[in-house]
Amino acid sequence: MVAAAAMLVGALAATAGVLFVNRGDQHRYAVNVFLTRDVSAEQKTAIESALHDLRPVEAIRFESREQAWQHFKETFKDSPDLIEQASAAALPESFRLTTEGRDFDCGRLTPIRRLPGVDEIQVIQQPAEGKPGATVGCGAAPAARPSAAAPSPTPDTVRAELVEALRRSQGVAHRYAVRGNLPEGQSVKGSGAFDPKARRFQATISVTGGKYPAAGSRVVIGTDSYVRSAEQKDWVHVDLKRVKRDDPFLRFDWADPTGLKTFSAAITSAQRTGPHTYTGRFDPDGKDITSFLPVGAPSMVSIGMPLSPFTITTDEQGWVTSIVVELTPRTGPKLTMTTTMSGHGTALKIKSPARFGEAADFYYDKCPGLRSPPVPASRDATVGRRAASKPSAGNQHRRASGGTWGRR
Repeated sequence: MVAAAAMLVGALAATAGVLFVNRGDQHRYAVNVFLTRDVSAEQKTAIESALHDLRPVEAIRFESREQAWQHFKETFKDSPDLIEQASAAALPESFRLTTEGRDFDCGRLTPIRRLPGVDEIQVIQQPAEGKPGATVGCGAAPAARPSAAAPSPTPDTVRAELVEALRRSQGVAHRYAVRGNLPEGQSVKGSGAFDPKARRFQATISVTGGKYPAAGSRVVIGTDSYVRSAEQKDWVHVDLKRVKRDDPFLRFDWADPTGLKTFSAAITSAQRTGPHTYTGRFDPDGKDITSFLPVGAPSMVSIGMPLSPFTITTDEQGWVTSIVVELTPRTGPKLTMTTTMSGHGTALKIKSPARFGEAADFYYDKCPGLRSPPVPASRDATVGRRAASKPSAGNQHRRASGGTWGRR
């Protein structure tokens, strides 16, 4: 299987799901054919020859691993941590072309998909005239073209309905719990509460297994954040007004503290499978390499994962009560993450800790990547205690085959 295929600019894995664009005007489609690692020269020749049947409007381009690596480094030049975790050997070779049409007939990919040496094919409708681009979901089976007499229903209405239920559920006070398995043999378990209108938040997260088990808690009230690891007795107060927006350890996003909003935007298709059940596909890579998984404990960055399945349930009032997602790395076991929500609209009692110390001044410096999560300042408030060398739950980094994972 292709490793880290979607690490390239604009590449979104599209091996499943449905996001079919059917407008009356012409569109340009980028077709990317990723090759297996053991593809032979003869197989490459056969694949390139078959691609001419797609009637490319420009020459078919072959991209080597080294070219893909140079492209990757240029794209993520502002994210050295991602570059450090990747390599040319982890990137796939590919053929790339552009074609035009009112819509894209996925059935034309069927004979190409069956050729030896082809791993994955993705199709991306390119943006034009102010209209955003979109991933065209082409599954393994040929796409059925709707007839004029009996048009097939699109998933857009159901998707919009589901996204609205998620938005509504996040917009009121609620409690949540999260559990799931992570790469490298780790597991996560946690719980929390969030009141967006009162601007109050609290969470306790525990990561077990693997090399770096850790646990910690956080309380946020307005612009005051209080953090404490399981190894610390006292809470540490952080003034969010002094925190840089790009600080990976101290920042807090009131618009999406649990990752639910970003998850909603990553949904590509949805269908009803029961009175209170939705299933569908979402893009684990999200937008702009944003961490939003697990929902409720957003801490992982995924690059190169295919569209993945989810199941969401609601109650009689339409509140979202459960979100289950499944991720399948190309190596390692399947990852399942479950988030439950309850108490929608019920007032929460979230208070600041009675005892806490102030974070040392150097934690507000311009180089957040060079320090550990905060500990209380010393008595003279000028030098902070040295943090333990073992990573905390918030700054681990891990990688899984078939995609790059990073703990935020």
